[in-house]
Amino acid sequence: MQATADIDSTRLDRVGRSTAHLVSLLDEFRQRDVAFRFLEQGIDTTTAEGRMVYRMLAAVAEFQRDLIVANTNEGLAAARARGQKGGRRPKLTAHQAELAQQLYDAREKTVHEIADLFTVPRSTIYGYLNKADQPSGA
Repeated sequence: MQATADIDSTRLDRVGRSTAHLVSLLDEFRQRDVAFRFLEQGIDTTTAEGRMVYRMLAAVAEFQRDLIVANTNEGLAAARARGQKGGRRPKLTAHQAELAQQLYDAREKTVHEIADLFTVPRSTIYGYLNKADQPSGA
């Protein structure tokens, strides 16, 4: 049997970065038999009332996350309807990517040298080289 530990905190918002983070922390601590008392709000997770408030916070966190997901999806759909594409701009133009592939295939330059030529990280060059190896439907 584990011993119960108590943690006193002045306010609920000082424990987690967000409601969802707070709920996940409290879940983890509850599994380890650690109780929280939030002095300013009068919430004590060792009591039935404290656990009820905790569960209400969990419901609010889930609702908040669902709203964020729904709003994000609506925004993305509206942007697509306006003809906008998502994601960041490519680091290399199609011509640069083709040139990088030719230099690599001809063994004229190393990946490091090609990256220096286009002032991008090596990982970017590897990403473009890997795209050339993939079938066009991927």
